[in-house]
Amino acid sequence: MKKIYKRIPTYTLCIILCLIIMYPIVFIVSCSFFGSRELADNFINLFYLIRKDFSLSGYQIILYSFRFQSGLIFSLIYAICITFLQYVFGISSGFVLAKFRFKFNEALYFAYLLCMIMPFSVIVLPQYMLFKSIGIYDSVFAIILPGGFGAMGVFFYRQFIKQIPNNILEAAQVDGASPFVLLKKILAPMLKDCTFAYMVICFCTNWNSIDPSIAFIRSVSIQPLSVALKEAFNNAPEVFFAPAVLYMVPPILVYFFFSEELIRGLSFNKSSTKGPSHEI
Repeated sequence: MKKIYKRIPTYTLCIILCLIIMYPIVFIVSCSFFGSRELADNFINLFYLIRKDFSLSGYQIILYSFRFQSGLIFSLIYAICITFLQYVFGISSGFVLAKFRFKFNEALYFAYLLCMIMPFSVIVLPQYMLFKSIGIYDSVFAIILPGGFGAMGVFFYRQFIKQIPNNILEAAQVDGASPFVLLKKILAPMLKDCTFAYMVICFCTNWNSIDPSIAFIRSVSIQPLSVALKEAFNNAPEVFFAPAVLYMVPPILVYFFFSEELIRGLSFNKSSTKGPSHEI
């Protein structure tokens, strides 16, 4: 009985935090079924959750909207392409920085870290001038290329690859395996759970990204859904909630289906293997 009483504060705190986190979602979902008149009258009331005028007009308007359809398609294109490129670039660069000894190895890794922590407001002007000069401004490549070759994947995979014992790779090298074979046949399968975790994080991060699209995309036809939602909220808040609910669906589905892989990947350690993990 005493143990139960000791757990009450913990459970109470967890319930309070859960309510704080879930309330904005409940509020948005509830408002998405309001009629336009009822929503306009109670837009400022954050505790007005009970519907009197149940309506699907917001969903009907947005589902048949070309802006929503094109925004959804390009949001998926950007998120999937950037996630794939970050995986390929991250695991290959992380492998080189973690397991090969060469001059300026640490300096190069430090440069990657600087790129990762540098705010977007600092690099937006140089990127704008670069994209203008090479002719990719206002195109999908202005979003995919800088996002796909970001430093986050390098940092992520380097930390995990350094934990893998080096004798595993040396045994494969004795059998004649090239660095590409080591990466494809040994490291990639061993880091499968880490890759799932990274892809979930990367997909959701790029799905919610909005600053690069505002800075480098002017054509409405290739803007992601996040930009369309921002403009909808600024111009017509009463039709904002239905697309916002639909916008939350893909990340929620990704987390739901890959939650176990996410936990296993983030808890990856070298305890399952034995041997030193020095550089080669």
